[in-house]
Amino acid sequence: MVGESRLVSARAEYRLKWVACVELVPLGSFYTVSEDALKAIPPSGTGVYVFCRRHGGRYSPQYVGRSKRVRQRIREHLERVTLMRAIANGEPGRRVVLVAMVQTSRGQRASRVAQDVEDLLLRHFRESQFDLVNEKGMRRPRRTVRWTGSKAYRALIPPQMTY
Repeated sequence: MVGESRLVSARAEYRLKWVACVELVPLGSFYTVSEDALKAIPPSGTGVYVFCRRHGGRYSPQYVGRSKRVRQRIREHLERVTLMRAIANGEPGRRVVLVAMVQTSRGQRASRVAQDVEDLLLRHFRESQFDLVNEKGMRRPRRTVRWTGSKAYRALIPPQMTY
C-alpha cells in the first residue's frame, strides 16, 4: 500500500506517504513480523502507524500510534503483552500494520505533524464507530446516547450518538 495523503489544518498542509502494509504473523496468542517485511519501513524517520484487522478487502483500525523511529516502535509493540492480547482478541481476520511517513515542508517539525495526524486519525476512527485499543492496551469504553421525545431536535442531532 503506497500512496500519498494530504491533511490540511488551519495552520498548515501536512503531507504523509504510505510506505508499507506489514502483515503480522500469528505466534501462539501473539504476533510477530518477518525481518524482510520490516525492511519496507524506513529505519529512521517520523511517521504514524495503524494496527488493523483485514478481512477480505476491508480494514478495521485497532490501534493508532506515532513515533520518531516507526520500525523500532512497531518491534516494541510486538513485545507488549497487553497490546498484542487486545489486538489478538479483536474480530477475526488477518492483522496488519499500515505505515505512513511524514514529509515535512519548510518550517514544519516532523514530530508535531505526526502528533497532529495521530490525533486526527484517532478522532476520525472513533467518529466512524471503530473500537480502538488505547495506549494502555485496554479498550476505550463506548458510550451510546439515544434521544427520545420531541422530533424537533432531529434537524440538529441524530437520534442515536456513540462516542
